[in-house]
Amino acid sequence: MASKKDVTAKAKEPAKAKRSVGQAQSNAQDFEKLGVFYLGRPYDLVTKQARPGWLLYDSKDLVTHAVCVGMTGSGKTGLCLALLEEAAIDNIPAIIIDPKGDLGNLMLTFPGLKVEDFQPWINEDDARKKGLSPADYAKGQAELWTRGLASWQQNGTRIQRLRDAVDVAIYTPGSNAGIPVSILKSFAAPAAHPQCGSLRSHRPTHDWAARLAVVHMSHP
Repeated sequence: MASKKDVTAKAKEPAKAKRSVGQAQSNAQDFEKLGVFYLGRPYDLVTKQARPGWLLYDSKDLVTHAVCVGMTGSGKTGLCLALLEEAAIDNIPAIIIDPKGDLGNLMLTFPGLKVEDFQPWINEDDARKKGLSPADYAKGQAELWTRGLASWQQNGTRIQRLRDAVDVAIYTPGSNAGIPVSILKSFAAPAAHPQCGSLRSHRPTHDWAARLAVVHMSHP
């Protein structure tokens, strides 16, 4: 798989009726309203435990640009995935540039949470280290996900909502691992143009000036 991927999530159907909702509501259906993103539960920093209720984000508060920062393992990717999935359910499409290769997991959605759905995607080395067959390890993963989703008041029905709402396509520049795409046909110099005959003669000078600027050197 190429290390750089473009992942496009294209929404199909509107799914909810619009309503503004704040944080920590008691009704699970509150986060199924259009424009409401379900991000989890409120968290108590003192007791280090999740509190009852829902942590909901109003999509009207989104701005044109944003940045997500945090330490390694702090949950940046998980938060962004949650935002993308909630947006997709609300018929909001996304184009995702994924140099690290994490976000292709958006396609690994299994509404039935069945063992046979998980088995092709498990790491068989992990199964071997635990002394388990691939089938048994996949069964454990399916049960783990089922319990984990239930602890956040989620189930396969909501996964199916996501599957029904979007088409996910993975584009892989320079590779046939996904949908191949070519950004530049070649790096050959452009053909001479009658009105721009001098451009090619200046091209090497411009290229070297750019290279020298990158290493903080001045061009003579």
